[in-house]
Amino acid sequence: MLRTTLAVRFPCLFFVHFLIPKRTPHILTVTAEPENGTLGPEWARGPVTLIYAAFLAFIFCLSGCGGRNLGSARSDFYSGRLEQAEKVLQEENPDSTDMVLVLMERGTVKQALGKFQESSADLIKASELADMLETYSVGRGAASMMVNDTVQSFRGAPFERTYLHDLTALNHLAQGRWEDAAVESRRIIQSLERHTADDYPDDAFSRYVAGFGLEMAGDYSNAQVQYRLAGEIAGNVFIDEHTGFLALKPQNTPEQTESHGNSTEKDPEAYISSANSTVHGGGHLVCFLLLGRSPTGEQAWNSSVPSTPYSPRAEIFHRGTRLGGSYVLSDTYLLAVTTARKQALKRLAKTAARIAAKESVARAVDDMAQGWGDLVRIILIGMLEKPDFRRWETLPRYMAVARVPCPEDLQDFDLVIRNGKIGRSHKFHITSPISRRGRVFFSFFRSYPPGPVHHSQPESE
Repeated sequence: MLRTTLAVRFPCLFFVHFLIPKRTPHILTVTAEPENGTLGPEWARGPVTLIYAAFLAFIFCLSGCGGRNLGSARSDFYSGRLEQAEKVLQEENPDSTDMVLVLMERGTVKQALGKFQESSADLIKASELADMLETYSVGRGAASMMVNDTVQSFRGAPFERTYLHDLTALNHLAQGRWEDAAVESRRIIQSLERHTADDYPDDAFSRYVAGFGLEMAGDYSNAQVQYRLAGEIAGNVFIDEHTGFLALKPQNTPEQTESHGNSTEKDPEAYISSANSTVHGGGHLVCFLLLGRSPTGEQAWNSSVPSTPYSPRAEIFHRGTRLGGSYVLSDTYLLAVTTARKQALKRLAKTAARIAAKESVARAVDDMAQGWGDLVRIILIGMLEKPDFRRWETLPRYMAVARVPCPEDLQDFDLVIRNGKIGRSHKFHITSPISRRGRVFFSFFRSYPPGPVHHSQPESE
């Protein structure tokens, strides 16, 4: 009767009804006065078995918790069903384990919908909660040693926590909130300094976002520092610290040049000098391009996403005149893989310790109830031992920037994106978001395979 009551009142304990053998009714009894003043076998076996059964049910519940709707929302997002993705995530009621992850995904979807203020609210909340979770949770930590790492609260990889500030800064810039963007820029810097001190990779795109946010707030000296650091990290891209203009370094191969779509810019200093002189007669547009689809957690874990020298490239046109092209500064796949490899040794040591702990529990149960140890071993090691594949999957893969001269009265522009060296191109007419301060215009664009997330529908070329 008690087993049935537990199963009805607590569905996650349903399997207890079957786990406890029906042919041992004494399992729920207690001897009031044990013989010879000792605990009899009936008293000992019954409660111990019930306790372990309840414990196993509890850890099954822990391992099953999480955002079950995340997969559906991601599928909707990458299929262009943004309103449906937002609805699914809005209805999602995760426990604290996945709260940061849900806020990350929801903030990305709302940004793609142009709901910049709501997006910022989710991203800022995710960042604050991730910082709070930096204090180690003893309860969750202990549970992870008996189940797996998925029972621990998700905080995101270090670069993902930095990108919370990146996307929030882009939201503020889209709204012309320059001081708020500068605040997020300083948080980007703090995040990068903290994580690079722990030997995690620095990020050129994040440095550039920080530099631009500070530039738009009038903090030019600190903006130059970030542009210089971005240039040092960017590898084959030259970034002028005084102007923020970008160009390919001359030692690049034809394949690298083609991948950026700027084959005419052979001399970076000459190009930047020319671009800067053009700006004196007009304005310049800085467009942040968030392209492609980042790998899933399992792909990043297994390094199973193929690498290609031909990343997506974008060119900006105004009234049929080419203004310039984009440069990929960061690849979230490479960031994810580098981070996973750095954490591999620590992860392996913890997994070995957890399996040893589970084996000890199984042996202890077997000593108290012969034969039950094998069942505990099957559940704890065979069924519950699995890697934690959670990650922020609505992030784009390629983070690019275009900084080009433009008319001083810019109100719209055309964006042509090509996927790879011979990939099909798509043309987009961009009217928003476009904000400006003085002669500097800001915009950003998010696309994913096979088409755009927002803005107008593409015109195939």
